[in-house]
Amino acid sequence: PADKPIILLVDSIDTLKQYVERVHPRVETLLTYHQRPLTIVYPKGRNLAPNAVGKDGSVAIRVTSDGFCRELIRSFGKPIVSTSANVSDEPPPTHFGEISSEIIRGVDYVCKYRQHDTEEGGPSVVATYDNRGHLDFIRS
Repeated sequence: PADKPIILLVDSIDTLKQYVERVHPRVETLLTYHQRPLTIVYPKGRNLAPNAVGKDGSVAIRVTSDGFCRELIRSFGKPIVSTSANVSDEPPPTHFGEISSEIIRGVDYVCKYRQHDTEEGGPSVVATYDNRGHLDFIRS
């Protein structure tokens, strides 16, 4: 659905700081050391397209650790949108081979990257935080 929130990917914490009002020091430390993909919902986004920001001004951003994604973001020069590769209300695929042909037919281009990987992955951890940096995990 068009009103479903989106997640943005950035290539570094420095880039992240261009698109949010503030990164709490506790959150920055967590981003530096967290092992799994971690999406943080920041209370206030900035310098972003209106449809990338929630109705309350919040924005969900993940600093990617994947080298291919980092280079793509650097080349593009701004955040890219991340979505799950599934039809709404269907389970997300755990690797490329599980992506439905309906999804693949509906996109303009499919990168020839990791298409033969069968190692299962899952969606990112998603968290919000309060003004003291205490985290509330929405999805873990």
